[in-house]
Amino acid sequence: MPHLIVETTRELAGSLDFGEVCATLHGALAATGHVRLDDLKSRLLVAEAALTGNTPADGFLVVHLLMTRPRPEPVQAELAALVLRHFEAAVRAAAPQGVVQVCVLHRAVAPGAYRKTLVSPA
Repeated sequence: MPHLIVETTRELAGSLDFGEVCATLHGALAATGHVRLDDLKSRLLVAEAALTGNTPADGFLVVHLLMTRPRPEPVQAELAALVLRHFEAAVRAAAPQGVVQVCVLHRAVAPGAYRKTLVSPA
């Protein structure tokens, strides 16, 4: 059940089609065979105020890839590399004015530390 939590600047968020970017990424992640499409969850957090280094035109996009099911380190690294390549391409296509740092922080949630239930319409 990977979670993708994307943090970025208001300027960059306004130039990306987040829904399209994540839909494509979800498909690519599922195609690896390491995750189920229905288990992926993505969300965008836009920074009200942000500064990268000391250059106002520069920006960042940081993706937190949380894996709630144990996966070997090589699989975690493969998924993180795929996420990085995908968002790097999306940022390049957005043609930002300054330098944008694109980062992925991947980590596994400790076994037993994640609970999930499904609530269906009555």
